Amino acid sequence: MPDFSVAVPASVWLPRIFAWLLLTAIASPLVVINAVAAPANSSAGKTLDLKQLMSQAARGDARASFLLGAAYASGNAVARDDKEAVYWFRNAAKKGLAEAQYNLAIMYATGSAGVKYNAATAAKWHQKAAEQGLAEAQYNLGTMYGTGRGVERDDTLAAKWLRKAADQGMLEAVYNLAVLYEHGQGVPQDRKQALSRYQQAADAGYAKARQRLRILEANAGDQKKNVRRKTAINTGADDTTAAALSARQGADSALNLNLQQAAQPGQETPVKTAENGRIRSAEWFASLDADRYTLQILSVTKEFSSRAFIKKHGLENDAAYFAVRNNDQTWYAVTYGLYDSAKEAEVAGQSLPESINELKPWVRNTGRIQRSMLR
Repeated sequence: MPDFSVAVPASVWLPRIFAWLLLTAIASPLVVINAVAAPANSSAGKTLDLKQLMSQAARGDARASFLLGAAYASGNAVARDDKEAVYWFRNAAKKGLAEAQYNLAIMYATGSAGVKYNAATAAKWHQKAAEQGLAEAQYNLGTMYGTGRGVERDDTLAAKWLRKAADQGMLEAVYNLAVLYEHGQGVPQDRKQALSRYQQAADAGYAKARQRLRILEANAGDQKKNVRRKTAINTGADDTTAAALSARQGADSALNLNLQQAAQPGQETPVKTAENGRIRSAEWFASLDADRYTLQILSVTKEFSSRAFIKKHGLENDAAYFAVRNNDQTWYAVTYGLYDSAKEAEVAGQSLPESINELKPWVRNTGRIQRSMLR
């Protein structure tokens, strides 16, 4: 591992990858190793013997070239000079020094220190440093494969390099690898492996891992609670008691009647339909990712009633409906909103108008809706 005792005082960030997966990027400071012993009359990080370093660099010493680059980059013992810094870093990088290759990669990745931004060149130097086992380079290379930044996007290679960095104890990589396992991105989806990695990072003090574990625990509790609150529109994936089913059907039948009475006799209240883009229905649900969540407000036995309810409450921009078949009866379920987690959906439900909240909305997974709905 590199010695950070002479670290150049500069920090840069690579972009976040897989934002929807909660991944975070690592701060990527320039890394410095102890290339040569400091002169007897100086201390590391304060004074460098430039003549000695120049002499060693002229003889092909990659570490001396690297320390010269670090000195020019930081203004340590010499006036800061970005061009000289890049020259000496590149000199050391071409000789195969991993830390120099990494620093050069950071410069190209950020367009700093006198070089123009070039993602492909950054990826090339990250690759060289990563192959030599530098964890920071392995992590950043993983993020680049994850976004297709400078390389062709490849989730499998993203997972490979993140795993290598994680195996060296880099907590950001451990956390991100957990996210990949949670969502099956570049690796088989494996909740047990995801929880293990989250726990590993959390035990080492990584705050985001602790936060994610709390969310997953809360979601697991939500799912158990929702199983007890499912109604007739579910398709056997959730158990409901006969009493609860009967009570919900009775309430829905009454709602059907009330909505029909609100319309003029013999006419339907004009309601924008899914066909003209105002009220979303089965086609919209079919287009969603299966790992999203929504709030189911009610289920009724007449399609007109579901659309009338949406219109009556002014929910055209946020609501949708779908049909299911249960006990030889077609039911039309109305949902509200679209959320990334069950917890987020539950929190959103608490701010719904009282007239909707009194119907006791419950959280639904979009994947389950897709499997049960009529198309």
